[in-house]
Amino acid sequence: MTKRPSKRKQFFVFLVALLLTINQSGYLTLASVYGASDTKSDAETVYVLTDKLEAGSDYIIASGNSGTVNVLEREGGKVTSGTAEVISDADGTYIKAAKDSAVWTASKTTEGFSLKNDDQALIAEDGALALAGSGDEETAYWTYDSGTEYLAAGGGEAPSFAVFDDGFKAADTGSEITLFVETEVAAAADTDTETVRGPPAATEKTAAKKADKSATVKGTGAGGAQYLGFTSDVHNTSSNSSAERLADWITAIKGMYGDIDYMGFCGDLGDAGATESNFWTYAGRVINVVATAGIPACYTTGNHEYSPGNFNSTSSSVKDNYTVNAAPTNLPEGANYHIYALGSVSSSQSFTTEQKTGLTDFLAGITDNKPIIVLAHFPLHYYNGGGGWMNRTTGNADQIIGVLNNAAAEGKTIVFLWGHNHTLSDTYYDKIYTPGESIEYASGNSATIQFYYGAAGCMSDSDYGSGSGSVGGKGL
Repeated sequence: MTKRPSKRKQFFVFLVALLLTINQSGYLTLASVYGASDTKSDAETVYVLTDKLEAGSDYIIASGNSGTVNVLEREGGKVTSGTAEVISDADGTYIKAAKDSAVWTASKTTEGFSLKNDDQALIAEDGALALAGSGDEETAYWTYDSGTEYLAAGGGEAPSFAVFDDGFKAADTGSEITLFVETEVAAAADTDTETVRGPPAATEKTAAKKADKSATVKGTGAGGAQYLGFTSDVHNTSSNSSAERLADWITAIKGMYGDIDYMGFCGDLGDAGATESNFWTYAGRVINVVATAGIPACYTTGNHEYSPGNFNSTSSSVKDNYTVNAAPTNLPEGANYHIYALGSVSSSQSFTTEQKTGLTDFLAGITDNKPIIVLAHFPLHYYNGGGGWMNRTTGNADQIIGVLNNAAAEGKTIVFLWGHNHTLSDTYYDKIYTPGESIEYASGNSATIQFYYGAAGCMSDSDYGSGSGSVGGKGL
């Protein structure tokens, strides 16, 4: 099937900023670069919004361009998230009274260029970005293999941290380097000195942000756009740490975009090891976080809503907040999207005939061109976890793919979001698959999809096993 540019445009206008904010204390989405200037005041240096880097000049890298924003700061031997105030007036947009720890100096090297801050340096090479101790960039170099999606370090010492994304591009034009920033920066030690994890689909994100500037749909977010948030596998425990992590994530996203119009959850809200009653208590605390934030939401089921939650027989009123194999009834007025909660109907990793029929009927009833987001707990892809129960295949995934492909062939734009597999060992994490790409739905069996496919995220952390620690605090 030939991809339709009009569908792609519709999708990007809807998904205004494809954002994976991973462990908010550790990752930032960079959206703005501020260059130093003294033109606004003789008494102080201000930092003016710019898209240019010039060797020898100072810069601040921020995650937004209004209000209080997150900035990259050096703290000892690491890079952390700080804050700065963005001011807009008749003279433009700028940051005043910046901390020294947030000021980075541009420097050219034989291998590319870097931004230095005392004992830390950000390095760029061939669209990749890495962080190393100051001085390492003189001998270190970085190559990116788009086929394997790995960044390799060579020469010098291995980076203290690494970050990269093909949305980060630099064009050298003599003394100036044009800078396009749309990436995540990891502030955590990198123990693998040869390769590190590949990037999410930055091209999708960059196009989404550009499309947002021309969107005319009115919403509650910045600029009248509609922003949707998704996550999965919160696995909240008695400590309530995952619910609190979600609250921090929501606060951070609101700080970037003004508000979240709607949220979707792909199951497993409570602790997998809880009793039935405790499961619903812990899940209720998650729902309360979202309600307190004033965000309408759709909650669908995962396998743990059935075990230990006993979803079919429980008397807990918390389950009344869930939607399964149906569309939610609480979408905001004027929503320019559809939501369908496919969910799960048991603890078994499989889709049923009833689910297939319900989804088919729903898609057939959509007569407008609004994008359709399908929330499911179980992925459509096969995950090779190393053997035994770790190898995860979702029963009848090929049938669901067929239903979605048939609807896409009729001109519908569909986004399928999944949960369940919350470990970065699953190579389908941090990637958005687009129409025309192929996914392996069972061992040795693949299918071409005509819809968008990606992980909703995982809000749990080490409070649900060490495997989840690598993706904890992740939302879309």
